[in-house]
Amino acid sequence: MPNYVLGLQAGVATGHEPTFDGQRMQAGVHLRWSFVAALGFPPGGFWLCRRKASESDSKRIPPPILTPCGRDQATSTVTYADTEVVRAGYTGNPPCTIGPNWGKTDGEWEYWGEPFTPPITRLNWPARYFGAPDPATTPAHTVFVDDIEEARKRLGALRLVAGMSPQREIAALEDLRAELVRLVMHFPLVLLGQIPIPPSAAGANAPKLNLTLMEQLLLLALDPYFARVLGLYFVDTTAQPGVKYDYAIVGLWGSIASQNPVVEPGLAAAAPLARGSFAYNGLNIQAASNGTTLWRWLKFDPNGNYSAQVDPTAPSIAGTIAASAIAGIPQNNQPNAMLMAVTQSGGWGFAPPPLVTFSLNQPAQAVDVAVAGSGTVQAFSSGTVIATANFSSSQLTVVNVAATSLGQPIDQIVVSGTGGWLAECIAIALLRMYPVGAQSIGTQYAIIHAPGPIHLPAAPGDPITTYRRRHADIEPASLTLVPHSLYDVVWPAPNTAAQQIGNPISDPAQLPPPIIPIGYVAEREDGAAVASLPGWTTTRSIPTPAGSGITTPNIYRLVDSLRPDPDRKSVV
Repeated sequence: MPNYVLGLQAGVATGHEPTFDGQRMQAGVHLRWSFVAALGFPPGGFWLCRRKASESDSKRIPPPILTPCGRDQATSTVTYADTEVVRAGYTGNPPCTIGPNWGKTDGEWEYWGEPFTPPITRLNWPARYFGAPDPATTPAHTVFVDDIEEARKRLGALRLVAGMSPQREIAALEDLRAELVRLVMHFPLVLLGQIPIPPSAAGANAPKLNLTLMEQLLLLALDPYFARVLGLYFVDTTAQPGVKYDYAIVGLWGSIASQNPVVEPGLAAAAPLARGSFAYNGLNIQAASNGTTLWRWLKFDPNGNYSAQVDPTAPSIAGTIAASAIAGIPQNNQPNAMLMAVTQSGGWGFAPPPLVTFSLNQPAQAVDVAVAGSGTVQAFSSGTVIATANFSSSQLTVVNVAATSLGQPIDQIVVSGTGGWLAECIAIALLRMYPVGAQSIGTQYAIIHAPGPIHLPAAPGDPITTYRRRHADIEPASLTLVPHSLYDVVWPAPNTAAQQIGNPISDPAQLPPPIIPIGYVAEREDGAAVASLPGWTTTRSIPTPAGSGITTPNIYRLVDSLRPDPDRKSVV
């Protein structure tokens, strides 16, 4: 689907459908929504609306108009506190909170009388769940207890994880609340999309994960139970039998700006660059097959000392262009790295234009590209050029390209040079993506038209399990070496291109039904023993490697590690 910063999906359940973990399916219309992590949770909350569907609605459905409440202090009938810090960070007035029932809007829509918010109550965070305590007058421990109770209430008869004890569940919800406190603690001075994940207990030895806390929470929300707790899932049990409804989810961000992700492609590892095709921080980067090679200029050496050098084996023109790109820029303002795209003629004649393609995992309404050299930046949407900007500067300069329509966001950036005698090089320091453009986020909405019954997804293709290696680990209790085996499991990833139709703003009627899996659970069979693997695998596919027994272009993969050496053949 093209980029829409807010998306909604729905399906009708009878209550008898099988579930991935055996917990009972709740009867009703299941609705779940998600949004671009850079936006953060809306300080005015999410508001769910519905109306009776009309078969005559073939394309655009008019969005709901929410009536402002008209009051701005924390009471049982409004949703946010009136404080100086809140007024400085958010302007707008959500509808009145009327409790767990449907209220009327200005038009044919009705809205659910409670906002959907994370279960966190803080004086500086405007969004409040129905019945939340006033943090200005309520003891902190009471606020803590009420927030945990609200999180638990959202699960109803379900468990956060099937089979989890009540004590472990409460502990997990307390950990979640602590992270939500950290997320909103400095709002609005610090945007929610800027908060990093917590540091690892392993310190400097831990792998560096390029994730924000918002991204981590939205990954957790792929699980339907976590989505309920975070206010991103609802089951409408009041729908009249035989009546079809349109649903809309409205997010109120007001004057809050989006966190605009910045990627410095030159910080990627050298080996992927040498291959000319790699994924890095939400970008799929591809050098053209016309002889374009990719190199790095790095500001610091591995010890953190200023060095400002290109890769040792890079062509000399890369060093020349890099030096010109940072000339006159104070050291503190220089980029951390630059991606150097080079072409050479092979000894005599003109070198072709260097060209690099950046495919965006999350499309954007506008993109800044910091470049040096001479050439062109082109923005594409679904294969069509929608914006072009030329550059010609020996020093780094910022080029902006922007979409002209919400329906045609930028999903690919192509940076190319002009060609030159013997060799040519362009430097690319960074790409800054604007999910909603440069303006404030404002009000965003998504619509789903007349959701139908929930259908089971297609069964996955047959997996292939490969024994990879055997190694030994130290058993902490006995300090002895214990042998373990590692297995690699792959299975076909289906082609979902045909499902990329419709959109939640201008063509909700064409949105596909929710039949594509978002994750898989796996079982391990060792002789007669069958055991479920913990957790589940999200559907993030990778290209099928050469020589694989899988014939589809992409595969899903999981690793089953730290396994005791089997006495017999294991199957996953």
